[in-house]
Amino acid sequence: MREMLLDGCRRRFLRGGEGPDLRFFVRLHEELKPTPAEVAPHARDYLRLLPAAPGPVAEPALRHVRDLDGLAPEDVAEALEGLVFRAEGGLARAGLAWLAELVKQAPERAGDLVPVLATALGHQAWAVQDRAVRVAVRHAGRFPADAVATLRDSAGELPPDLRNRMAAAFGGETVPEPEHVSEGREDEPVPATLPVPPRPVPAVAPPGDTRSLAAMALDEDGASAERSLAAFVRLAARDRDALRAALMPLARQDDWGLREGEWRGHDIWMRAFAVELAGPGLPYESLRTLALKAAAFLNGTSPETGQPDRVPEPSRASPFHRFILRRYAEIHAALAAGTLPPLLLATPSLSTGHLDPADLVARLEELEAAGREPLPADFQQALLRLPRAVDPAVAERAGALTSAAGRRAARWMREGGLPDPVVRVTRLGEGEGPRKVGWMTTTVEAAATGLPLVDELLTDQPRHVHYVFDGHLGDMMERWPAVMPSHREVVAAHLVGHEPLQIRWMPSSVPELLADASGPAGRALALLLAQRILPWAWIHDGSGPALRALRRIAASGELPAEELGGWLAERVLRGEVKTRDLAALLEAEALNGAHHDVLCVLTTALPPLLPGPGARATKADTELVALAERTARWSGARGRHPELAAFAARKGTARVLRLARDLDAHLTRP
Repeated sequence: MREMLLDGCRRRFLRGGEGPDLRFFVRLHEELKPTPAEVAPHARDYLRLLPAAPGPVAEPALRHVRDLDGLAPEDVAEALEGLVFRAEGGLARAGLAWLAELVKQAPERAGDLVPVLATALGHQAWAVQDRAVRVAVRHAGRFPADAVATLRDSAGELPPDLRNRMAAAFGGETVPEPEHVSEGREDEPVPATLPVPPRPVPAVAPPGDTRSLAAMALDEDGASAERSLAAFVRLAARDRDALRAALMPLARQDDWGLREGEWRGHDIWMRAFAVELAGPGLPYESLRTLALKAAAFLNGTSPETGQPDRVPEPSRASPFHRFILRRYAEIHAALAAGTLPPLLLATPSLSTGHLDPADLVARLEELEAAGREPLPADFQQALLRLPRAVDPAVAERAGALTSAAGRRAARWMREGGLPDPVVRVTRLGEGEGPRKVGWMTTTVEAAATGLPLVDELLTDQPRHVHYVFDGHLGDMMERWPAVMPSHREVVAAHLVGHEPLQIRWMPSSVPELLADASGPAGRALALLLAQRILPWAWIHDGSGPALRALRRIAASGELPAEELGGWLAERVLRGEVKTRDLAALLEAEALNGAHHDVLCVLTTALPPLLPGPGARATKADTELVALAERTARWSGARGRHPELAAFAARKGTARVLRLARDLDAHLTRP
């Protein structure tokens, strides 16, 4: 049976056909793994396949006959001459490698193989010509006189550098060699630079009347929620009766969510506000509280008194989510206690979530004039929303404030706000290097501020999330960037701490919100971009929002390109991204105008991705190096990269090596 199958495969190969038509027979033939003893009787059939059979057939045929002894020299020479004439450079070079082995094993046969070398010297591919020259020069002393003349004549059409190498070995005239030029054209148009990112726009003002507030009260996007909170507090102070009437439809709706022990979203809190307005003091006890009271009654004990603030426990919510909910909880508590201030401080002034320092000072002045203190979470959120730089005139004006909150705000502005926390991102798992697997861990280290809620936010570390059981830890994620709009790296650290979950469910707007924010951009933000610009197949919104974010950050000169390159290389090595997809994406971004940043990405990504000594570069590897060479010319960047220089210094003439040498030459120009 085995002999019959092998014979059937050979007969099908000899009949000819296209590669796809023969794929099944090639696979069957190779699965049978014919031994040299099985191939030898049919050696001439295998040799006949080398000149013209499709590549998928010729490659295994060559591999099998190279293992045979006792082949007829004339049959081998004829097959090799046809093989090196093929257009496929890889097959032609493989034929030359076999020729070199034959000459080394039987030097007396060198003259018989000269026609093969002469054919290879006339090949259309420079790499094949170069390989033929190297074989000829290495064995120059083994060719008879008539063969030397043939080789000398065949070298006449070679490029100058190869022709001169042949002349040095076999005699003949040398020709001037032109100065080396890279594959790319020096006059190639440089892509236009990225457009300047748009400036933040003023935030939409909160609604000024109860009807407008009622119409938008349950809108949950971050900007609308902030406007609703600000309007609710303002209108509650101005005309509580009118506000009660406008929100009465919300209060009358049966909502079992109010019986939950946790109120996790904007909509449920707004309903709770409406209920409190409609029936002050209505406890709306949670099901858990009712159960505890029932158990206490049955046991004859006294139930616990007091109502929880409905903010989830730390184990049940992310630090940023809890920080956001604390503002709702304190508004609800102040509403119930009759101590609600006339306004909120932290309502953003800009679309980025930032609060204009002048607006904060004006609001504090209004509170002082009313003899009221701000709500604690609202005040601390306001400080976190201040920009990184404050106009000295505004800071001086803040110095005139007399309340405790006013003096604290003035000191915050005077001292430059929150010092940048230290963010670290590492991967825990088995193995070393970019291929190792395991969980991602992020940590945030920040100096104490003396503000209890801010310190709690900064010391409560980013969560590790199980993608099945911990979905609740990602609530309100689209609002996280506006909590710390001047420290986007901290926000990114909390986002990537949810790695298995966030990739799937993180709102597409989050990368763009971080791009519009300010502050250092480091490993955490780079990782977030690396995850989103080449998303997994189940991401429905695609890479568009993340790519827009990347371009905005790059246009502002703040892209952590080296860190991004490291994370992208890791994703390739872990099998999450294909090299060709990475090359295509980076080329598109370079042509969009981010060529300088793309070069920085590539100089970091290439060293771990390039093949090691003795390994063969893939087409995608070569495309990455070619892109790096082009972006080096476009950007005019300078600076030696030792690992790339070491790769370029390897011996060989493969295109990837020539491109690497061009890249190194561009980067090290004076």
